[in-house]
This record gives sequence, structure tokens and C-alpha cells, in this order.
Amino acid sequence: MLDHLRVGCVFSREIWFHMLTHVDLWHLTTMAESPLAEWRTRARKSIAKTQRKGIDSLVWLVAWSLWNERNGRVHECSALLLVALAPDIMEKARRWAHAGFIGFGRVLKPRLLLGH
Repeated sequence: MLDHLRVGCVFSREIWFHMLTHVDLWHLTTMAESPLAEWRTRARKSIAKTQRKGIDSLVWLVAWSLWNERNGRVHECSALLLVALAPDIMEKARRWAHAGFIGFGRVLKPRLLLGH
């Protein structure tokens, strides 16, 4: 199911691209059908060590947000559009960073931490 949420669903792929672009890691977006765990491992190896906790945090947050969105669509007949979900995820990342969660602070640019 998580693999489908990462690459199998067009909506999910757009969210991943949008989120990775915001943190200048757009090159990590892939269309390949690789399991989430394999993709995460390759992605971590391709970035600086100082950003690895940040990418782990972002992967968790995006996957969790997509999972919640899917559950809302299936069980509650509610749906967010891409233009609403992506900013919502970024706002959650900003809040976590401001609360002192260093993972997001390492991957988000200062301008994104301020909400610009």
C-alpha cells in the first residue's frame, strides 16, 4: 500500500514531486516502481549526511499525510486537492521545525521555515 502511495498513484507522485521540489531535492523524485524502503535508502545515500534526518522526516510526513488523505477519501467521502494538501504538509513540517524537531529544520530552507 505504501508503495502505491509513493509511485502508483498520480496524485501521490505529484505530491512527492511538489514536496521534494520545495526542499531542492526534486532529483529524488522517481517514476520507477521500486518499494518505498528501497527508494528511501537510495535517496538518503544521494544527499549530504546533514540532510538525512530531514529527508527521513519528510518521507514520514508525506507518507503519513497521503495515508490520511486516502483514508479520508475512502471512509469519510472527503478529499483535498493537490493545491490544498501540499501546502498543508509544508505547514505541518514548519510547525514541527519551529517546535524544535531538528529533522525538518535541516531540510527546510530558512525562507520555508518562515512560511514564504
